[in-house]
Amino acid sequence: MAIKGQIYDITRSRTYYGPGGPYAIFAGKDASRALAKMSFEPQDLTSDVSGLGPFELDALIDWEYKFVSRYNMVGTVKEDD
Repeated sequence: MAIKGQIYDITRSRTYYGPGGPYAIFAGKDASRALAKMSFEPQDLTSDVSGLGPFELDALIDWEYKFVSRYNMVGTVKEDD
C-alpha cells in the first residue's frame, strides 16, 4: 500500500488490509486521495490529491505519520512514462 508515492509493508496487518479486511480495498494501491477523503470509492484510489482542501490534506498528513510510525517503507511508486 502506498501513501504519497511511498510504499509501505502492511503484511503484519493482514486482518485489516488482507482479503476480507475492512481496508482491503487500499492494498496494492496508492490510496492517498481515498485516505485524505476517508473514502472507499474506487475512483478515489489514486495518488492524485489535486483539488483537495486543507482539512483533507491535513488528514492525509495524519495518515502518512501513522504509516511512517507503524510500517516499514519499502519503496516508491514508479510513475508511468
